[in-house]
Amino acid sequence: MIRHTNYSESSKIITVLSENGALVPLMARGFNKPRSPFNSLKQGFNHSLYTYSRHRGMGTLTEVDVISQYNNINGDFDTYTVASFIVEIINRITDEEIADPALYKLMYQAFKLLDDKNEKYSVLSFVIIKLFPKYGALLNVDQCVLCGSYNYENMNRYSFKYHGVLCNNHTNDEELERSVFVNSRSIYLAAFLKHVQIEHLNSINIDEADGKKLFKFVDMLFQEYTGEFFKTRKLLQI
Repeated sequence: MIRHTNYSESSKIITVLSENGALVPLMARGFNKPRSPFNSLKQGFNHSLYTYSRHRGMGTLTEVDVISQYNNINGDFDTYTVASFIVEIINRITDEEIADPALYKLMYQAFKLLDDKNEKYSVLSFVIIKLFPKYGALLNVDQCVLCGSYNYENMNRYSFKYHGVLCNNHTNDEELERSVFVNSRSIYLAAFLKHVQIEHLNSINIDEADGKKLFKFVDMLFQEYTGEFFKTRKLLQI
């Protein structure tokens, strides 16, 4: 379930992201009642099997079977906030008319990584990086934008003039104009996460300090090139 709204005193309209990447609006009658059959949906994030009837338009929810409760996500405020950010950023780009299985796959893998206690800011960065193209932006972190070097140890700046990373072979004022310092490890991690296949990323073994540096880098570029603002962003402790 990625969003919900009250329909009446006792019922809600919920929207779920299906396995084929489609948004499915469902009427959940009795959702707000104390003995609602849908009480599992009130207990934070979960991965569930939804049974519903639908002919056209909105369907009617009849049953929910929880597959995974995501206890580690729901039990930690900071991790829950990151998960909420992931839902918001994916929800905004989801087209109600066009199903996109990659979005479901991305959300599923991100929640699995978070619930397995992988470093949360790097998981969030992974999601944002994968969504750059869907928001119409490019992430140029594969090589030095001026000389083509692939030596990540020497990459230490991002240029908003040339729209890519720079290595330390470039030191004059013209080349460094409108550039900012970036930790070389953050550039390497961003490039790795850009190219790794979603289903092949089973863990991210970095510490929180590196995760925060990576997120600050990715978030800076995402805001610069998309102009998008997300309400949950300001709740992150970073």
